[in-house]
Amino acid sequence: MGAQIDLSQGFGPYCFRIHGQIYYRIGPLHPDPDQKAQFGQIYILGSSLALKERMGNAANENCNEMMM
Repeated sequence: MGAQIDLSQGFGPYCFRIHGQIYYRIGPLHPDPDQKAQFGQIYILGSSLALKERMGNAANENCNEMMM
C-alpha cells in the first residue's frame, strides 16, 4: 500500500497519520514470458492450472493437494 505518512514527533505509543490519497501497488495482470505467475496473477488462471502453480511452489510442498 502506498501513501504519504506523517510520523508524529512526540512521546507515547507509536502511531502515524496518513493523509492524501491511499493506493495499492499491484503488478501486471500477466507475468513476463520468462517469469512464473505470482500473487493475483495466479487467480486469473483456470482452477486446475492455478492448483498446479500453487503446488509447484516449494513452500507448499507439504500441503494436501485436495485442500488447495
